[in-house]
Amino acid sequence: MVCSSNQNVLNLLMMKCGAVVLFLIHSLYCIFNHLTSYFCNTLHSLKSLYFRTNKSRHISVALLKEELKCYPKIPKHLVIIIEEEDISYQDCVKLILWCINSGIPYISFYNHSSGINPTSLYEVLCKRSKSSLQSIKWGKSFHESVKEMARKDINGYVWSPVVEVNLFSSKSVHEIMENVMNTFCRQGVNPGDITVDTVDQRFREELLLPDPCLGLVFAPTLSTFGFMPWQIRVTEFSHMSTHHNLQLEDFLESLKSFAFCQQRFGK
Repeated sequence: MVCSSNQNVLNLLMMKCGAVVLFLIHSLYCIFNHLTSYFCNTLHSLKSLYFRTNKSRHISVALLKEELKCYPKIPKHLVIIIEEEDISYQDCVKLILWCINSGIPYISFYNHSSGINPTSLYEVLCKRSKSSLQSIKWGKSFHESVKEMARKDINGYVWSPVVEVNLFSSKSVHEIMENVMNTFCRQGVNPGDITVDTVDQRFREELLLPDPCLGLVFAPTLSTFGFMPWQIRVTEFSHMSTHHNLQLEDFLESLKSFAFCQQRFGK
């Protein structure tokens, strides 16, 4: 009986020690995460201040095009994951215009909670570069009213889209996954016949988009926040703490990192 009682006390002490250790590890991780986020925000602010006061050092769009000629590859589909309360539509428009000049044919924006407002994005783009409308195809996530406005505003220009813009939220991603699964159910597909290739095909038919090659995550922590788990299994990710006051240098650095990475696709 004494041995059993001592064993119980020992087990209790070990459990409490384990809980204390886990608490300490979690606390240290939170502190580390906070300091990292603070450091990244400070570094981004200093970089922005430096380039504002040294405008001659800015990378121009012409120089961007020349630089990209040296890259072995550029992403076919760029996804922008933004998990910040305040959406900077000016900076979202910057990314669209940079994609046009970089030859990136697809760009998608994702916000887990409320999503990006399509009308606000369109209006800001018109104010900044209305002539770019002829180079943009608005994806099916945009309201017909936005597409109709675009058709009217392109008046006088020849529509020759270079980039397709799409918007996603947590709700729309869930709807896409439900539609794919419902398609399998309606068609009575045998579970044994469901393969990676068949699921890939269904998602492509539903989305009409290639899988993202590169993802830029703007958030305090590096996370996909539930964005299309099937499509991003081979996506390269770049993390920045904020998308506010985004510089062309930041964009080019992400493209450079992607261009020279070696993707093994699970092999």
